[in-house]
Amino acid sequence: MKLMFALLFPITLHAQTPVGAHGSIGALAGAKVVSRLKITKPGVYENLIIDGNFAPGNLVKITADEVTLRNCYISYPSGDCIQFDPDRQSSGKVVVENCTLWTGPLMVDLAGFKAGQRPGENALDTKVKLDGPRCQLVMRK
Repeated sequence: MKLMFALLFPITLHAQTPVGAHGSIGALAGAKVVSRLKITKPGVYENLIIDGNFAPGNLVKITADEVTLRNCYISYPSGDCIQFDPDRQSSGKVVVENCTLWTGPLMVDLAGFKAGQRPGENALDTKVKLDGPRCQLVMRK
């Protein structure tokens, strides 16, 4: 019976499609490590590791237009990994490219937080003035 079933209904197994990020993502070798990044001028900011050491607040705050943030690893913030807040009144554009933004439950007690707690808020937080024009955010690998 099993042989007849197998002949009538052959089963083909396929490898599972990878889920999530893969390949080279985040900071490259030789990345500059900073504790906080406040971007107030247009430009390209790249190859950074943002280590806030659990200081309160957002790790990257963008208040300028026409900014590209590239090859950046930001993890375990106490606030947001990135806050795009162009003075809450501009219509700027921010590109976040090839960055890793990460928060999650802590494995051990650390910096006043207990194991299992998530000290961070958001990976990315955007803000605009209520009656202002919308800003443009582009995220890509």
